[in-house]
Amino acid sequence: MTAEIDFALKLAIALATAGWLLVDLAERRAGRDASLRRVRDALLAALGVAGALAWWHFGTIPWQRFVHEHHGFHYFVGAKYFDELGYTRLYECSLQADLEAGLSTGSRVRNLATNVMEPSIAAADAARACKERFSPERWQAFAADVDWFRVRLPSAEWQQIRSDHGFNGSPVWMIAGTSLANLGSAAQIYRWLTLLDPLLLVVMAFGVVAACVMAVVFGTNGFDGFDWTAGSVLRQDWLVAMVLGIASMRRGRAALAGALLTTATLLRVFPGIAIAALALWTVLGAVRQRSLRPTPETLRFAAGCLLALALLLPISVWRSGAAAWPGFVANSRKHLDTPLLNQMGLRPVVAFQANESARVLEEPEAADPMLRWKRAQHERFAARRWLFVAIAAIYGALLMRALRVQPAWAALALGVGAIPIATQLTSYYHAALIGLALLVTIDVAVGIALCLLAAATQLIWFAMPYADVPFVWMSLAELLCVFFITWVVGRRSARPL
Repeated sequence: MTAEIDFALKLAIALATAGWLLVDLAERRAGRDASLRRVRDALLAALGVAGALAWWHFGTIPWQRFVHEHHGFHYFVGAKYFDELGYTRLYECSLQADLEAGLSTGSRVRNLATNVMEPSIAAADAARACKERFSPERWQAFAADVDWFRVRLPSAEWQQIRSDHGFNGSPVWMIAGTSLANLGSAAQIYRWLTLLDPLLLVVMAFGVVAACVMAVVFGTNGFDGFDWTAGSVLRQDWLVAMVLGIASMRRGRAALAGALLTTATLLRVFPGIAIAALALWTVLGAVRQRSLRPTPETLRFAAGCLLALALLLPISVWRSGAAAWPGFVANSRKHLDTPLLNQMGLRPVVAFQANESARVLEEPEAADPMLRWKRAQHERFAARRWLFVAIAAIYGALLMRALRVQPAWAALALGVGAIPIATQLTSYYHAALIGLALLVTIDVAVGIALCLLAAATQLIWFAMPYADVPFVWMSLAELLCVFFITWVVGRRSARPL
């Protein structure tokens, strides 16, 4: 299938879903919705299946190619050998494996302690020292696993792999990730492990309409396509835990919701923003009722949160060592301070300036070609921080307005919309926005807006060359969608399905 056909089909699915939801909304306003409900659900189910298939390029990816070497190298090798590598030595040690294999190491490598690109020759001493952290048996296994990923890539792509940003799984992620990776060599088990994410994604459901909207948005958007994370291991576990947590709250299982959302937070941190939205909802309710007594629902939710913390934190320390959490915190702070081309959210939009885009400021011959652009991003954001605060304040007012009139589960879903306001995550983590699709049970306009967002971002991704500019435009579309949904859900005259 050509890229043009793939793009056209995805765009058509997203627009068709938005159009059908709009027709359904008009029919319900006219009082003719009952007779069309079965037809609506059947067509939405078909579009949902098509949307899910769209993420997989409509089944045109053969099984033997279903391996994401780039992510696999980082998350399989990084997790399996975390005791020796930590968060900062993956590239140095793989460099030594290349040297021992008599291969070229390329001209540049990223120093994972500083996130700055350096000449490969400058990392040679650290690469040799890295080997000393391994036993002979572990080094032999490490070199074999590295070789398995290396031989699957052209030489230039393999050398470029060390310009990424390392392994970033949390200690809680490593409970499963490291245990699975140690079941065997990459050659023996990696391809089978890539089936875990598809199996996890299948379990997300929240009624016909919401599930279909989620599938369409997930499969047709331009910021989280197949090529980002498919064929890797446990890259969608946080998303499944987050969505199921909100769905559990909707169904009255508050303790399970708390446990699932806490697990999602311990896996990727930013799902904790949904919990913060529920905390804000609780505070607003206490002020309105002039009572500090929490509801039984929020008490059960808090109990689930505490139970997840009590179980997962000790297990993560046992699995990865006491130094893993301080290392994860330091690694996360480093990434928070590093602008990337494919980051999305309010901050990249505020910091953008067309005549100082990445393509303008890139220095191809420098050790770190994007260092000048990164510095410019920091400087512009510092100068425009007032604009960021003003936009965030407007969003905060809309959010509080919505929280005052919606139940606890909707507060969690609305909190998902705050993720692009409060963070600047790489594009594929913005798949979190499918959590907003759960709000379609409050107002069908939510589903229409999300499908239009998917169509718009698909168009941007297809039309613009890779750099920071398409992600800025996708961020703008995303922010407009989030503001609209938050405003719609805040109206008392919502139109439930």
